[in-house]
Amino acid sequence: MSNLLVQEEKKKISETINQHLTKSFSLLTSPRTSIVHQYSSNQIFENTFDENNKQSEQLSFLHQITLSFHQSIHHKNQHNKYIKQTNIDSIEKYLANESNESVNIQSTSCKFDNRKFLFATFSFQISQVTSDKKYCHELLNRISTLWFGSNAERRQVFDLLEQNQIKCKILPEFIAHLAHSFSKHAIDIHDISIRKTMLYEALELSKKALNSNENCALCHFSYGHIIGVLLDINDFSLKDKLNKASLFKHHMKKTIEIDKNFYEAYAYLGRYEYTAFNLNLFERKAALLLGYTIEGNLDKALEYFHIAIKGNYDMIHTVYLLIGKIYQKKKQYVEAKKYLKICIQIPIQRKSQTNIVNNAKILLKDKKFANLSFETFINHLKN
Repeated sequence: MSNLLVQEEKKKISETINQHLTKSFSLLTSPRTSIVHQYSSNQIFENTFDENNKQSEQLSFLHQITLSFHQSIHHKNQHNKYIKQTNIDSIEKYLANESNESVNIQSTSCKFDNRKFLFATFSFQISQVTSDKKYCHELLNRISTLWFGSNAERRQVFDLLEQNQIKCKILPEFIAHLAHSFSKHAIDIHDISIRKTMLYEALELSKKALNSNENCALCHFSYGHIIGVLLDINDFSLKDKLNKASLFKHHMKKTIEIDKNFYEAYAYLGRYEYTAFNLNLFERKAALLLGYTIEGNLDKALEYFHIAIKGNYDMIHTVYLLIGKIYQKKKQYVEAKKYLKICIQIPIQRKSQTNIVNNAKILLKDKKFANLSFETFINHLKN
């Protein structure tokens, strides 16, 4: 009976740790709190680093605890720099001995001893976590300074990523954020040659981050987003355009597969469906000859957009504009007018958003919208 109690206690502790770990990881990577939404397009703030490091410290500590209970070969290989093998072995040996020798032990004392040992073990790990947190904090500050410095300094970031991706677990996501911010900064540069150079640098860095952690939603999003930006400004061949558009869609879908609350990815998927729907017959046939089937769907676009409006990001004006346009195509003018008005009311934060808002204003001047209130009144009388 005591043996079963020990096993149940171990299971409860493990489940509790996993719950806290999941919560911490969600806070770290969700669109509303992740670093991609906390930084401006070209400025890095120390208080943001501090907040991320608090989350990173909690995540790292809980992650180490969890690994003590889930000893797969993969975990040992990937994280042996964080947890000494002797420490892992001692936990396993202790728990094994506890199971064998617990026949004559009361359940209360068993729980006490078990927790006492675990507390001592965790206290030993805290000092290492604190050290790692400080190192990671300094590393992120150094990388942010280098990346927004000269071309030569930016090249050093690639080496730092390679050297520290295991020790600093938040690094791939942070690198992806830098690449994403850098690409947004590049979009506002008028010189097309400089813009392309910067975007390809950002793409290369983003790819490195993605290769470091393929389960990082932000890494997929950053890589896909930069591909999408390059599609807008480069004179690719039709085959290259189709290939890159397919890659763009793949990485946006991977983003929401990993993080279903990454609202900006839904916005880009909606725009993809909208753009594909508006391709002409010649473009569709040409794509088909090259082995690509393009099937844009306005209902699917609306589905993505209605999820996307839950977030707040640079593209939000475009989302409301396109929702308005889709409802206009469907001749649902009341809905179209509602979303176009929202587009106009959202404060403008970037130069590119001005054109979107002006587009919405032009659409609202359409006679269909001008007569809308009268038609709505007549329909109301009929009902």
